Amino acid sequence: MSESIRNIHAVLAALLDQSRPLWRPEEFGQILQALLAEDLVATLAGSGPPEEARTWRRIADQAAPACRTIGDLLEHPQPPLALLERVKVWTKGCRQRPDGDVPGEVAILVYYAAIAAARVRLGRRVSSLDDAELLNGFTWAIDQPWAEERLRALLREARAGLTLGAEGPATSE
Repeated sequence: MSESIRNIHAVLAALLDQSRPLWRPEEFGQILQALLAEDLVATLAGSGPPEEARTWRRIADQAAPACRTIGDLLEHPQPPLALLERVKVWTKGCRQRPDGDVPGEVAILVYYAAIAAARVRLGRRVSSLDDAELLNGFTWAIDQPWAEERLRALLREARAGLTLGAEGPATSE
């Protein structure tokens, strides 16, 4: 077997190796940036029914200013609660699909950012996680070297507002 054919076999074997991660940690920052720039409604609606996309679009358009991207939603001064909850559910689903379009680590960071945005901007709990679990999650997300500073600031603010042992009612998981 020639050297070039052996090289092709090695490349194919590496591509087919399911034990190797799809992404490298040094790619997470770029993937996060791309995700934050994604069209919010197209991302959330995915291949769902058209009426679902219309509902998300209406909610996104009614926000002032309108939420066009996931980044817009997370930075919005009064983000629509329904969209934050939907992002939380969507990222939770992404985390559970290791072969999906978004690395689990990036999905988890956006998951905690959505929870943080609801707490900081709306004063609402959108998670059944207790404050100790949120403290761990927010701290993990803040510590990621690839996390954007605007998300770190949001997560730090949410973390500072945690009152361990004084839980309020959660609206969803």
